[in-house]
Amino acid sequence: MAKESKAEKLKRQQKTTEQYGDQRLKIKAERDYASLAMLPRDASVVSPQNRGWISGHPPGQRRRYGRVRVLFRKLTCQGVLSVIRNLLPERTMQQNCMNCVLEQWNQYEEAVKRRAVQNRRITELQKLIGEVPVAQPSDRQFIDTCSRKAEAESRRMAMNCELMVIERNIKLFHTTLSSLDKPVCPISDQLVCSTDKTEVREEVSAALQNNHLLRSSLKERIESQNTIIQECIAEEQNYVSQKAAYEQYRSWITELDIYNNNLTVIPPEPIV
Repeated sequence: MAKESKAEKLKRQQKTTEQYGDQRLKIKAERDYASLAMLPRDASVVSPQNRGWISGHPPGQRRRYGRVRVLFRKLTCQGVLSVIRNLLPERTMQQNCMNCVLEQWNQYEEAVKRRAVQNRRITELQKLIGEVPVAQPSDRQFIDTCSRKAEAESRRMAMNCELMVIERNIKLFHTTLSSLDKPVCPISDQLVCSTDKTEVREEVSAALQNNHLLRSSLKERIESQNTIIQECIAEEQNYVSQKAAYEQYRSWITELDIYNNNLTVIPPEPIV
């Protein structure tokens, strides 16, 4: 075999360098496009005729990255773009699936929060309601109480008017008795009266005593009517408080029924 001259050796090295340089550019383009599309650089994405070798690695040599063996090869720019276009629908579908999973997680967490709020409120309502139900007050009894109160107030008003008359009579009888002891006529101070006034004094005293008895009896009757009125007022206040408690109890019952009939359904936990 003839010895290779120095010029031929330099020419061969230059040719090899240019060839390897073109291959390096193609490999760099392949890696850039593959990284943009997040594609694996293995034999599953290229045709067999596009497999090649890079500088420093003879054909068929493999590099090990972790547990994956990757076969580097040369691809034209058009080949890389073709691969990307073919895998874009799959990539879009994966992205849509991920969006669906995220939306399901948001719905699941929101449902869990709403259900927790509902459960806390149901527990509070059950404690407020208790085991003993609140009885509904009688409206008929309240009407009777109001009627009794009105009648007692009417009787008391009439008795007060009668008491005023008796008070005036008592005052008049006292004035009359005091004037009987004077010798001067109560009608005219210039006339002297010498008539015996014993019988008149007895009659006025009897009338005065009778009016005192009437006044005492009337005051007792008025006090009795006041007692009835106070009892009616207490019954009215009791009815109002029981009515408010019953209305609150019914509102709690209604709210509890609404919660129990409209509980938030928690969907299954999404699987990632």
